Amino acid sequence: MTLVYVCALAAAYLFTRLAERVATVTGFVAAPNPLVAQHVRPVPYLGGVAVLAGLLCGALVGPHPIGSSKLLVGMVLFTLLGLVDDARPLRPAAKFTLQLAIALLTVVLGLRATLTGVQLVDDTLMVILVLTLVNAVNITDVCDGLVASLGAVALCAAALVLHPPSPAIYLAGSGACAGFLLRNRPPTRIFLGDAGSHLIGFLLAAAWIEGIASGGAHNILRGALVCGVFLFELVFVTAVRIRKGLPWWRGSPDHFSLRLQAAGWSRARLDTAAALSAVALAVLAWVESKIGSVLPLLLACGFAALVAVYLLRFEVGGQPDPGAHLKTTER
Repeated sequence: MTLVYVCALAAAYLFTRLAERVATVTGFVAAPNPLVAQHVRPVPYLGGVAVLAGLLCGALVGPHPIGSSKLLVGMVLFTLLGLVDDARPLRPAAKFTLQLAIALLTVVLGLRATLTGVQLVDDTLMVILVLTLVNAVNITDVCDGLVASLGAVALCAAALVLHPPSPAIYLAGSGACAGFLLRNRPPTRIFLGDAGSHLIGFLLAAAWIEGIASGGAHNILRGALVCGVFLFELVFVTAVRIRKGLPWWRGSPDHFSLRLQAAGWSRARLDTAAALSAVALAVLAWVESKIGSVLPLLLACGFAALVAVYLLRFEVGGQPDPGAHLKTTER
């Protein structure tokens, strides 16, 4: 498995350098964003494509080279959807409809786990889980290096703690995130874009579902811990937007990473803190697998509540554009 990780890391780095050049030459770049202080110059997209290419290269040396069709189809289609959204931002309803269609397709192809014993209910829950993780990762992606750092940790933890039947895919995904991070760390030279955030979100959801299917309901709690930072961001941002009277799906500068920067944190510092938090959550997931108790989850929830209280002390300057959608800040 070490070879899978190393090959994915090296391949992703090489593909990232290539993607930078292609995106720059073709003008496929992200324009400066007034809501994100560090985004003051055009930055190349195509990072998500580089991560996918690196992942596939790493997976080729694993025991199950490509995994199953449901994983391959999901990875490719979610990356393509994100790529389209990067090129020409979709309206929220259209974007969600396409996400829903891809999630449904992956479930039909076999990305399933039994929870209630009623297939329609279980399949619906699996679709909701995929949509939740894809959008949670997408919303988190507003700071150089943040999602790549978290993805590298969370996907590795998912492979080692949730024990999905195709761990090489997720280890390759972790290695690909690490290789991409070499060019995405602050100050970034290339963005993941929605292509990358959709890919990482789908991979985490797939690992969680496969973990439940192979390891039972206990992996529900472990998956929540492994994906904890992304889930925290989704809940926090949604709650703050609703409290402010804003539609939850419209962009606003309320992300934890932007609030920490308003508190004086550097991008490198918050990336490190977020990654260490993801490591701590992965350890709690491992502990839960050994003791079979909800205590690790309760500890994580208590810490998340304290972090939320701290974050609410800081507001990011500027007002959100009422006409802006998710693409305004979630790039």
